[in-house]
Amino acid sequence: MKTILFALFMITAVTLTIWFLVIPAEVLFGSYKALRHGEWHGWRRNEPH
Repeated sequence: MKTILFALFMITAVTLTIWFLVIPAEVLFGSYKALRHGEWHGWRRNEPH
């Protein structure tokens, strides 16, 4: 029983870690791309996705 709980905990921990690492990376990359193209104002509005 403990092994299953530990496995679930590890999967959750890894998922959260990846999530917390990937989301800021995407936000930073998007901001960097917008700055390079000079579309900082309203760059979210110009990209439907």
